[in-house]
Amino acid sequence: MRTLSSWMTSSLVGALIAVTPAVAADAPQTQMSVDPWTGAPLGATLWDQTDSPAGAGFASQTFAPVDAVFDCSSGDDFTIPAADVMWSVGSVFTPGTYLFGVGPTPLVDVEFFGDGAGVPGGAVCSYPGLVAGVDFTDAAGTLDITLPSPCVLPAGDYWVTVRAEMDQAVGGQWFWQMRSAQNGSVFAWENPGDGFGTGCTAWTPAGACGAGSPDLLFSLSGAVVPVELQSFDID
Repeated sequence: MRTLSSWMTSSLVGALIAVTPAVAADAPQTQMSVDPWTGAPLGATLWDQTDSPAGAGFASQTFAPVDAVFDCSSGDDFTIPAADVMWSVGSVFTPGTYLFGVGPTPLVDVEFFGDGAGVPGGAVCSYPGLVAGVDFTDAAGTLDITLPSPCVLPAGDYWVTVRAEMDQAVGGQWFWQMRSAQNGSVFAWENPGDGFGTGCTAWTPAGACGAGSPDLLFSLSGAVVPVELQSFDID
């Protein structure tokens, strides 16, 4: 296990950024579940920004307690158009890679947030401790995650975060692959313990934390909730 001093005397960029294989992201293959609102399979692609891989990834991981100062999260934004009324998000696909080891990560945390003026705001859906082989598949760091229950969101701007839970001494470090093109805001990053020495102890646009690319690769799948299934209060 690397101590704080050994992390800092090694390349700081290497601890934050990993070079990824120069291959296109595989299409998500998440096993479909059923939307509780419509009874339809949660298989439609709702958001896709898996194009334009930057060839590098950014750290997003909960480490062993001894290395808690390095715990960090990456997240990127997406928009649900008003015409769609609501999305029922059932799966998240995140191309990634491992460094200092080959994984696989045993657990993954997924959260959805509202927009907080260009960074994640208040949490709206939280899925901690998702289990490898049960809730997600791991293809050399590319995670195909089926949520245990859909996250149902009305139209608006949101953020999704994905974070590996893994001891670096056992599996290494997980990096979420970055994207050279930009949709919406620059992706955000936080490292509350400031173990990486960037000063990004709260959600910060990742360019200020050392990222050289504006976005992350990910896609969301699920179902659009029809307007007739909404409930309204009538005075």
